Amino acid sequence: MAPVGYEIPIVITIPSGLDVTAVKVSYKSDAMEKYRPLEATKSAGKWLATLPCDVTAKPTTIKFYVKAFDDSQSEVEHYGSIKKPALIKVVEKMPDDIESPQLPGGKDPKECGAGGGGGGGKPEGSGCTDDDECDKGLVCIENDTGKKWCKPGEKKPKDDGPKFWVGVDGEIDLVFLGKETDLCKQTGVWACTVDTADGRKDVTTGSQGIRVGPTGGKTDGGMAVATKRVFLSVDYFTTPNLSLGARLGYAFGGNPTEADRFIPFHAEARLQYFITGGAFRPFFLANGGFGQFDAPVPNVIVEPQDPVFANACKSETDPCPAGDAILKDVTAYKRVGPGFVGGGVGVWIVPSSRIAINVAAKLLFPLPNLNVVFAPELGVKYAF
Repeated sequence: MAPVGYEIPIVITIPSGLDVTAVKVSYKSDAMEKYRPLEATKSAGKWLATLPCDVTAKPTTIKFYVKAFDDSQSEVEHYGSIKKPALIKVVEKMPDDIESPQLPGGKDPKECGAGGGGGGGKPEGSGCTDDDECDKGLVCIENDTGKKWCKPGEKKPKDDGPKFWVGVDGEIDLVFLGKETDLCKQTGVWACTVDTADGRKDVTTGSQGIRVGPTGGKTDGGMAVATKRVFLSVDYFTTPNLSLGARLGYAFGGNPTEADRFIPFHAEARLQYFITGGAFRPFFLANGGFGQFDAPVPNVIVEPQDPVFANACKSETDPCPAGDAILKDVTAYKRVGPGFVGGGVGVWIVPSSRIAINVAAKLLFPLPNLNVVFAPELGVKYAF
């Protein structure tokens, strides 16, 4: 029996009358696939073999046997055998009535980590899970039974995974609107339109379309389902956790007016930091770019400057009294953007080494027309 964390000396006494020139100890721990040979050295009339720290780092049972040879390399004596080896039990705490193995002369063996012989890496034949556990010149190889052992070979460069990813994403823009009045009189901020018997017409303060009169419509605010967009994505990993990317795309559902034309182009730069690798990769993101987010408010009522364009009456009478003519069913679009900055969180679900499903949620802050936009996105990525 021997304690964990110390070299284990095996002191071998040769029977008198034998001409022994070499002694070899073969040993194997529970974590080793096969026996490892160790040459003993002669010290003070006895032979000494020291089991290294890599087999005593944790509780285990060490099997060993000893062979003694003469100068012709013929075996002249042995202790134990490969079929019936001797055993050393390595334990966390030695019983009070059992002494730890000692070196000749009563000296204590070296403590591992304080000058012991472990060396850090696992030697050949030791159990392992990856190459980094094995000693120099050894790699972690799986045998026919599915167990992994340290074997001679050259370690492969560590693969951090694909660096260049391309993809396609879709996004829905949800814009938070505040309470406002005279929507259709705010040129450049709101764009209004209405369907008439003669087709769709702008409702504006300008000369085109239907000119707004005293009342320009109102909204009580809330969340509006705004534009939708699709974009191509490119991401390059500068480190295993950090990617730089770009998005180019097209937005749908913007205002259809002539006076304040919607710009559907979307361009974005993005920085993503991935917390972990593996099949489930959560991340934080920061982004910014160019994009317009038009939020529709339906059923707005305005007063047209020219009653001929009215399609209803405040008093609901026919004919409509002077001053009661209104234009209802107007759709007012809040023009948010066209610049934006933002951030968010997301996750890449990676079912294979080259395919990822992107799920993210962002808060965007458009400029100069500022209304907070909540933008969930979903997409698929492919690595080259």
